[in-house]
Amino acid sequence: MDHFDRDKNGTVSYDEFLRAIKGDINDERKKWIKLAYDKLDVNKDGLVKLGDIAQIYDASQHPDVIDGKKTPDEIYADFMSQWDT
Repeated sequence: MDHFDRDKNGTVSYDEFLRAIKGDINDERKKWIKLAYDKLDVNKDGLVKLGDIAQIYDASQHPDVIDGKKTPDEIYADFMSQWDT
């Protein structure tokens, strides 16, 4: 239990469980995570907002756009509907 319950509150959260199984993030992974976050944070305010993602999301090569089944805006809306915003 001590290995899993990092905050010592007597319960094991999902995040604590995953961290115990996967281990801590090493410096190399942290570097890649930061690079990805920095790309998403278009205006460099420390937050990733829907507007930031809209500026960099390119659906023009999506198969449904190429086939004429959907517009890039529809693909973007589908993509964004996956996230709890």
